[in-house]
Amino acid sequence: MRHSAVTDLPLRFTADPLVAAVAGAMSGRHVRIFVLVVAAGVVSLAVVLAFAGYRWRSQSAAFVESLERGLARAPRAAYSSAELAGLPAPVARYFRAVLREG
Repeated sequence: MRHSAVTDLPLRFTADPLVAAVAGAMSGRHVRIFVLVVAAGVVSLAVVLAFAGYRWRSQSAAFVESLERGLARAPRAAYSSAELAGLPAPVARYFRAVLREG
């Protein structure tokens, strides 16, 4: 009776015939190669995710810095209640409530 390399159970007790066929066909060398391929994939994914995180943080920091530089250079705009002419009444009421003249 042949045994499965994966479960060490006789193949006739395996519920799925496909699993039994694959397990029976995989020798110890094939299992090692499979594990190495999966490990390489996991390491590659970890490297890609680490690089993506680094890039996201550095580009976000550069973007925030450029926004702050622009904010420091922006002149302060003066508000006049005459600018509210032509706006819908609720909008004009809101601006009168939150903005200061001058």
